[in-house]
Amino acid sequence: MKTGQDVMEPGLYVSECCGEEVLLDKDASFPRCQRCKGLSEWELVDTPEEQAA
Repeated sequence: MKTGQDVMEPGLYVSECCGEEVLLDKDASFPRCQRCKGLSEWELVDTPEEQAA
């Protein structure tokens, strides 16, 4: 996913440029990399665990 696109799956994402990790919610927009302030590609690395009912 790229900077500016909508997040389809909530979770922990890492930027390809600097390895910066951010926790994003569904329907948020992918941000610029916080480290280099550049446009970035983001990769999902972890998803929140489902809570049992």
